[in-house]
Amino acid sequence: MNKNVSYLLPRHYAAVVLRLSQKIAELAHRQEWQSARKLEAERHTAMQELFSHPDINEALPSMTSILHEVMQLDAEVIIKGESELQEMSSQLNELGKGKRAVNAYLKT
Repeated sequence: MNKNVSYLLPRHYAAVVLRLSQKIAELAHRQEWQSARKLEAERHTAMQELFSHPDINEALPSMTSILHEVMQLDAEVIIKGESELQEMSSQLNELGKGKRAVNAYLKT
């Protein structure tokens, strides 16, 4: 844990993680994946601070709703990301079909 901020309570870190998770989900819905990835690095640091806090075991029961919401947001982002990947894959497949059709036409 960063010794300069060790006075912060675990709940503070959980709130930071939640706020960043909400922003990441918002960016994912707007398809701003690079910005979301940058925030994910920041969120990763906040999560490390949270789960390495010396009082984490005592604080976890009071943070279950926050952590549950983070998990729901993560699930939304994953679903959105998978949907985007599937759509890009379909577009690439269609592009490949078009390219093969053009090549077949040029060979005749």
